Amino acid sequence: MKLSRLSFTRLWAAHAWLGVTCGLVLHVMFFAGGFALFHDELSAWQEPELSRAPPEQSVGRLVARALEASAAPPVALEVTMPGPNRPFVELAWTETSGARGEARLEAASGRAAPETSHLARVLFWLHFLYHPRVPWGMNVAGLFGAALLLALVTGLLIHLKDLVRQLYQLRADRSPRVLWSDLHKVLGVMGLPFQIAYALTGAVIGLAPVMLSLATGPIFHGDRAAAARALWGESAAPVPAGRRAPALPLDDLLSRARAVVPGFEPDFARLDNLGDAAARAAFWGRRPGRLFARGDVVLRATDGALIADGASTPPTPGAAVTRWATGLHYVWFGGVAARILCALLAAAACLTILSGNWIWLARRESTAARAGNRLLLRLTIGIGGGLLLGTAGLFWANRLAPPAARLDAETWAFFGTWAATATLFAARAESRGGWVGLLRLAGAAFTAVPLLTAARFAATASWAGVAAALGGVDTALAGLGLLLLLASEMVQRAAARATARGSGPLDRPARRPVAARVLPALLLAAVLAAVRVGQFPTEVGEAVLFALAAFTTAVSIFVPLAALRPRWAWHAALAAPVVALALLAVEARAR
Repeated sequence: MKLSRLSFTRLWAAHAWLGVTCGLVLHVMFFAGGFALFHDELSAWQEPELSRAPPEQSVGRLVARALEASAAPPVALEVTMPGPNRPFVELAWTETSGARGEARLEAASGRAAPETSHLARVLFWLHFLYHPRVPWGMNVAGLFGAALLLALVTGLLIHLKDLVRQLYQLRADRSPRVLWSDLHKVLGVMGLPFQIAYALTGAVIGLAPVMLSLATGPIFHGDRAAAARALWGESAAPVPAGRRAPALPLDDLLSRARAVVPGFEPDFARLDNLGDAAARAAFWGRRPGRLFARGDVVLRATDGALIADGASTPPTPGAAVTRWATGLHYVWFGGVAARILCALLAAAACLTILSGNWIWLARRESTAARAGNRLLLRLTIGIGGGLLLGTAGLFWANRLAPPAARLDAETWAFFGTWAATATLFAARAESRGGWVGLLRLAGAAFTAVPLLTAARFAATASWAGVAAALGGVDTALAGLGLLLLLASEMVQRAAARATARGSGPLDRPARRPVAARVLPALLLAAVLAAVRVGQFPTEVGEAVLFALAAFTTAVSIFVPLAALRPRWAWHAALAAPVVALALLAVEARAR
């Protein structure tokens, strides 16, 4: 389909301006989102002093002991259950006077374990632009998701006539403008399924509360609870009966909830109207056997009788949409391997966004002295590159600061380093040469995190204990550091080679065959999908999503690699079984 000149101009203007105005915020959201996918793993890693030993007591006994110190019996109680990557139990309760209390206990010993790190939470909230004091930030994130979706649609329409060529054409030996243009198109086209999925699901998650509020007045006459019941199937709040009656122990209620749905493992519980005959206990958790399924089991707390079984009841249309949006966004499929693939795709999306800014600046080299272009150049490197350095500083602060000072140290290290880098490049007269240095510094910092972990445990543990402490998070951070170091070297070499050879037309055909770029990626994706499906029980929908994630990731990596070094791509493809087995070994260990 060939667009008219007017349509093309308007679509290109919309695509370019959306990228320039929203790109840096979307870059931050994608980068933080790669870490947010591993929120549970980071939550366990960030507090190494917590014991990972099996719990000595049941959850119910831990909760009962914690509530003994409260001034009055609670009337409402919320419990976050421990898990493989959550070595603690979190409680929040409300007393009859309305006073609220909170406690956090180490699952292994039952001792109080006040929070000493918020590393995982900072990155998770940053992805959604959220903070408890600014809850509407999540709605703003939904607007940025909608803007990204519009930018993707306009970009697709612009390049639809030559979409096949954009799948593989990357001319690394041309001018920087040609290189960034090709890189933007290749990563944009190959990452299109991932980016559309994340833009759409992010918009749904962020804007669903806004849409609910807009519908509450005219349709439900201001009754938000009724609107929530119609949209998501939420049950009505329990009304106290006014008669005293004791509730069953939490452990008994947990056992009854697990018996309702085979394989159902609650990770959160809420008990209302405790001490009343109408006391109710609701348990939330993942439901096995259905893709992205989460549900709740509601019991009468006084005798354990089943009130509602949301874990197997057909959901409302709104709940079904929310389930799919949340499941895709949080990658509730494919295990750890799929989350690693999606984290790599998030990194590719960051590069797609930043290369779009570089294209904008390269097209306007004759007007680069204008204030707007100078500002965009400095913000792109200061905010985009400073985020890498700030995140590395966050991990360093976690490992170097003592537990008592860790929270403040992490905050200052992350936001202070990020702000200082952005300020430095905003004040510099020339910012173009800073990318290589930032990539090298951030890469070295991430690579050194395992050394900091080893040094922290070396004084109190044997070499075997140090080796055990160096888990998947440290390995992943070292791998990220090596990738950044490799990227810095490739950027420097590509820039030098392109400058030496001069520029050429943007539409010059690619010299290397398509097979050298796409077949290695197909081989890696096929091996990854086949080995995983063969080793783990997998539903058809989960297998399809995993194969799509594997192929998209592989092509996003191999096409640029093949353009720069064709032999590297084939060598990496031959190593695909090793890569697949390594990913599956990580997942098997996590399980």
